[in-house]
Amino acid sequence: MFEEQAELYPDNVAVVMNERQLTYRELNERSNRLARRLRETGVAADQLVAILAERSLDMVVGILGILKAGGAYVPVDPDYPEERIRFMIEDSGAPLLLIQKHLHEKTDFAGMRLEINDFVWGDSGTDSEGALDALNLEPISGPENLAYVIYTSGTTGKPKGTLIEHKNVVRLLFNDKNLFDFGPSDTWTLFHSFCFDFSVWEMYGALLNGGKLVIVPPLTAKNPAEFLALLSRESVTILNQTPTYFYQLLRKVLADHPYDLRIRNVIFGGEALSPLLLKGFKTKYPETKLINMYGITETTVHVTYKEITWVEMEAAKSNIGKPIPTLRVYVLDENRRPVPIGVAGEMYVAGEGLARGYLNRPDLTAEKFVDSPFADGEKLYRSGDLATWLPDGNIEYLGRIDHQVKIRGYRIELDEIETQLLNVEGVEEAVVLARDDANGHKQLVAYYVAETKLAANELKEQLAQQLPGYMIPAHLVQLSQMPLTANGKIDRKALPVPEEAAAVGAEYVAPRTLLEMKIARVWQDTLGIPQVGVKDNFFELGGNSLSLMRLVQAVYDETGIEIPLNRQFHHVTVEAMAFGEEDLGLDKGEIPSLS
Repeated sequence: MFEEQAELYPDNVAVVMNERQLTYRELNERSNRLARRLRETGVAADQLVAILAERSLDMVVGILGILKAGGAYVPVDPDYPEERIRFMIEDSGAPLLLIQKHLHEKTDFAGMRLEINDFVWGDSGTDSEGALDALNLEPISGPENLAYVIYTSGTTGKPKGTLIEHKNVVRLLFNDKNLFDFGPSDTWTLFHSFCFDFSVWEMYGALLNGGKLVIVPPLTAKNPAEFLALLSRESVTILNQTPTYFYQLLRKVLADHPYDLRIRNVIFGGEALSPLLLKGFKTKYPETKLINMYGITETTVHVTYKEITWVEMEAAKSNIGKPIPTLRVYVLDENRRPVPIGVAGEMYVAGEGLARGYLNRPDLTAEKFVDSPFADGEKLYRSGDLATWLPDGNIEYLGRIDHQVKIRGYRIELDEIETQLLNVEGVEEAVVLARDDANGHKQLVAYYVAETKLAANELKEQLAQQLPGYMIPAHLVQLSQMPLTANGKIDRKALPVPEEAAAVGAEYVAPRTLLEMKIARVWQDTLGIPQVGVKDNFFELGGNSLSLMRLVQAVYDETGIEIPLNRQFHHVTVEAMAFGEEDLGLDKGEIPSLS
C-alpha cells in the first residue's frame, strides 16, 4: 500500500524532520535497498527484527525496510534502561538487531553484549550502497503475517509483546465504512515513541494516504510552545494527542500567541479524556473536529470513535462513543452476560483488529483472548476496563478493573513497578497507585515499608535503572506499616495522599554558586514555589515526568546545560544539575562562587 502511494506521489514529501526530508520516491528506494540487504541476511515472513533507533528519518526507513523484507519489527527505545532493552531483545528471540550507526558506536550499547547479530545502518543521509537495486521487492508476507510486536507493561514485572498482523493495521485505516477522509493534502505529526502504538496510527495514517509525516524532535515535543510553532510552520492538519499533553498545549493556545493553526482533526487516545476541558479550544477553533478514540494495543490502536461536540462537553462524561467499523464491543458481567444500559461491566472487544496473541505467553493469551459465547469461532479480548452503555448507544469509560492504568497514553501495570520496588534492598512491602494531582492529572504514587529510612531520590535512581521514565513514581512515601482491611488485605483507600504523608527529603541547603542560583530560580518558576534548596528532590516538591521535561528545557534555555534524555531521572536535584557527571560536560572549577 505504501508502494502504491510512492507511485502516485513520487515527488511529494513523505517524511520530514528539522531540515532533512525524503520524498515518497526517495523513502521507497532507500527502504527497498535496506530490505534487500535484510533479505540477504535471511529475513523471512513472520521473522522478528528488533530495531533500536532514535526518532529520525532512519527510523522510518528502518521500519519500512523490515516490512518490505517480509519481517516484523520490534521497536526498542534507546532511552529505555539497559535492563529493559536487554529483556525486550532477548525475550523477542529476534535473530537480528537493526541499530543506527551512531548508537552502535556508543559505549553503553556496545557494552551490553547482546546475544544477537547486529545490522548497522543509517546516519549517512544517503545510502552508500547506491548500486543496489532500488526497485520494489516481490512480497513474501501477506495479510496474516506479523507486522510488528509492541511491548506493553506486564503484571509479572516484565513487559509482554503483542503480536500484530498486517491485516489488523490495514483494516484500521481502510474499510468500507471509513470514518475519516485522510488524503495526500494532509500533514501529520509523528509525536509519539514508536514503542507506543499511537505511532502506528500516525505513521501509516500519513504514509498509506500520500500525506506528509513530520517527525517531532524530542526536545520540541517537550516544549508546548515550540511544538505549537512546529504545528503552525508545517501547516499540520491531523494532530494525534494523549489528553494530558493536549491540556498543556491548550494553555498556550488560549493565551495570546502568534500561531496560525490549520488543524482539521485533533484525535485523542491513550487515556481517559475530560471533554469539559476542551471548551476553550472549541471556542477558538470551532471548525476543528475533536475526536475521542478509546484504544488498546491488543486490538490495534483504536476501538471506538466519538466526536466531541458542545453536547459532550456539557455532559462532562468520558464518552468514548461507538465501535469503529470492523470491531464489536460487548459490556459483560462476571459470567460474560451482557449488562443492561447504565450498569457497569467489563469491556470485551471482537473483530478484525484482535492481535494474534502474546509472544511466548500462551497461558496469558488464553486468559485474555477468550472464546465468544455469542458466535462460533469468534474470539473476545478482555480489556480489563469498566464501562457502561449510555441510552443513545454510546459507551462511557469508567476506569480500570485491575491495577493497570494509563498515564499520558502509556499503559502501565502497577504490579511491574511494585515488583521493581521490592527488588530494592531493604524494601519489605510496596504498593503503587495512580492518583489525581491538584490539576486533575494522574500521577504515580508509591508507598513502601522498609527496614530503615530510605531516601526517595535514591529509590528513584534505582528504579530508573530498570524502568522507563514514564513509570517512575512522582511521589514515594515511606510508611511504618501498610493499612489493612478487616480481611487482612491492604486498604488502598486508607493510603495517605502525598501531601499528608511525611516527607522523605533532605534539609534545606541554600544555593552556593551562581549556577546553582540560576537553576534554583528555574525550579521555582517551574514548580511555582518560593524556595528551593540544592538538595531538594524535584519529585518530592510536586514535580512529575512532564514537568521534569519542561524543567530540563528551561534549565537549558537559562544555562546552556543539556541533560541527555537517558540521564534526566539521575539529575533531579539542583546540585546534581549544577555539578553533574562528566557526561554533562561541566567544569566545576569554572563556576564562580557567590562570595
